[in-house]
Amino acid sequence: MRPIRPVKEWRSGLSREIQKPSIERVHSEYTRKELKEFSAQVSATPPRKR
Repeated sequence: MRPIRPVKEWRSGLSREIQKPSIERVHSEYTRKELKEFSAQVSATPPRKR
């Protein structure tokens, strides 16, 4: 399953408009801790508004 790229640019350079779909696997440049903190911030926003 591929992650869904949001329409809104939550982080600079990361959105559907900037990072187009690809068949190549992309690895995150963020640590697990950074991803967990980011997830906590975004989870407060309802899915339809992300």
